Amino acid sequence: MHRVTFVSRLLPPLAAAGAAPLEQAMRQLDVESNYELVRRLDPYVKGAATSAAELSAAVRAALAAHLPELVPHADQVIGFLAQYYGVEG
Repeated sequence: MHRVTFVSRLLPPLAAAGAAPLEQAMRQLDVESNYELVRRLDPYVKGAATSAAELSAAVRAALAAHLPELVPHADQVIGFLAQYYGVEG
């Protein structure tokens, strides 16, 4: 077994014109970091953190229901959560 360390990245203080689309969307939702995004989605997805496919489906459903502005960025959000939970695949 290997150990994975999750590092939360705080968003820049101002949404710069050249900021990544996900950062801009998170800023509009008052989500200040990757970790805060993980915490918001955790109640809806932690039970599905057993496989990449289950986690992906749970994240997409949670985004559609609770943070629809982030649906276009689902792949990146799934990546954050997979790293956080240590799900490979």
